[in-house]
Amino acid sequence: MRVFTLLGAGQLAGHAGAFLARRAAPGPVAFPVAGPGWLPGIAVDGKAVRGAAGPDGLVPYLLAAATHDACAVIAERLTGPKTNEVPELAPLLRELNEYYCLAGHVITVDAGHTVRAHASFICGELMAHYVMTVKLNTPGLYGAIDALDWAVRPRPARDHPDRARAARAPHHPGHGRPRLRSGPGSRTPGRSP
Repeated sequence: MRVFTLLGAGQLAGHAGAFLARRAAPGPVAFPVAGPGWLPGIAVDGKAVRGAAGPDGLVPYLLAAATHDACAVIAERLTGPKTNEVPELAPLLRELNEYYCLAGHVITVDAGHTVRAHASFICGELMAHYVMTVKLNTPGLYGAIDALDWAVRPRPARDHPDRARAARAPHHPGHGRPRLRSGPGSRTPGRSP
């Protein structure tokens, strides 16, 4: 117990994250990607640590990165209660990239991180991909996406085994209610494509 006290919460979280990252590491992602398939994903989100209080008596806020497949938190960064988590994304991912190569991964973030600087950083410096949520808090981007002609978008190849398996795989969103994923790559019984 004395070791944990001497180490401190931040360092303990850093070492635990590095350990979990080594266990969860999918290995290098090959470039270029040969075709449709699954890329490893990292979700980044910020949360208040309920039931905890910092030395100043305020609730601490953390920005954390977790793997999509194992749901293991592999990096976290303490953000101040009166600060925005947006400027902490790049330092969090840079630190994570030192012991868990993010090249070729898909980084998912919520609408608060949907900014051009983050997109450029993820693609340029990390050589990764991103999925960003777009809401009405970015009216220009939302309008540009809304103006796209979605009826003429390119359709994915239906004969790729990963695509066919994903179209038939039940998705479990939680609460014990499986549902079947549907989309351009899946067929609905009784309907023609």
